[in-house]
Amino acid sequence: MTMPHIDDGDGSTEWIIKGQNTKAKVFNTPGYPKRIPKPRPDLYEIRMTPDMGQGVFAKRYIKCGELIFSERPLLMAPNWLGGDSRMLELYRQYTPDQARQVLMFEFEKVLDIAVQRMGGRKRRQLSCLYATVTQPTGLVICLGL
Repeated sequence: MTMPHIDDGDGSTEWIIKGQNTKAKVFNTPGYPKRIPKPRPDLYEIRMTPDMGQGVFAKRYIKCGELIFSERPLLMAPNWLGGDSRMLELYRQYTPDQARQVLMFEFEKVLDIAVQRMGGRKRRQLSCLYATVTQPTGLVICLGL
C-alpha cells in the first residue's frame, strides 16, 4: 500500500504491511505523517578531487549528532512476512536451506508487487540502489539498501 504523505517534495513511500495492527499503529502515531527533517544547506559541498573522483567535504565544523542527510524511503518492508506457524511448517517439511529458499521466494514475490505499484521514476531509482547476492546454492538474496 502507498502510505499517505505530506506534499513536501520528498514524495511517498510504498509500504509492505504485515497485518492490520501494524497499519493501525502507523496511522495512529501522533503527528503522522510529518515532513522529513532537512539538514542545514551550509554543512557540506560535493567537489571533484584530483585523483579519486567526487567527494563530500564539510564546509564547517559539524557537531556530533547534527543531521547531515535525510530522505524519504522509497520502500519499507518488514524483515519477515511469514507467521510463526508458517515458518514451523516449512522447517518441518524441508531442510533449513530449502525452507529459507521458499521464504525468500515468497518474500521476493511480495516485493515485486510493491515495486510494480511504484511509478516509473521511483522504480528506476530503486533499481539503481538494488543489491543482490547469489549464494553458492543458487539462491539470490536481496540485501536491501
